[in-house]
Amino acid sequence: MPSSARSTVRPWTGKLAGVAHLSLHAPPVTDQYITVFAALSEPVRIRMLRMMLAAEGDLACTALDKTLPIAKSTISYHVQILRRAGLITVRKAGRNYFYQLRRDAFETFAPGFLEHLADIEEDALVAA
Repeated sequence: MPSSARSTVRPWTGKLAGVAHLSLHAPPVTDQYITVFAALSEPVRIRMLRMMLAAEGDLACTALDKTLPIAKSTISYHVQILRRAGLITVRKAGRNYFYQLRRDAFETFAPGFLEHLADIEEDALVAA
C-alpha cells in the first residue's frame, strides 16, 4: 500500500465506554449512538437496567449489591458506563446512591427497548 494511502486512514481512537467523542470522522450524534449501544452490550448492565425498570422509580445501590454476584467496584464501573451513556441518573442521599432510568434517552436511542426488557425472562439474563 502506498504511504499516501496509509496517511488518509485514521485508526479508531478511544474506549467505547469512557470517551465522549469516539471517532475522528463520525458526527457527535453517531458517537452517542455508539456509546448507548456499547452500554447495552453487556449482560450485567442489562440485568441492572431490568432491576431499575422493575423498581419503577429509584433503585438503591444496596439492591444491586445484594442481587448481583459481582464486587461493588464492578457494579460502580457498570453504573458509570450507563450514566455516561445517558441511560440512567444517579442521585446521592446521605451515604446512599439511587439510580433511575432515563426513559427519554431510551425513547430517543432505542425506542421500544424498555418494553422488550420488561418481557425478558430472568432465566434468559442469567444464562447470558
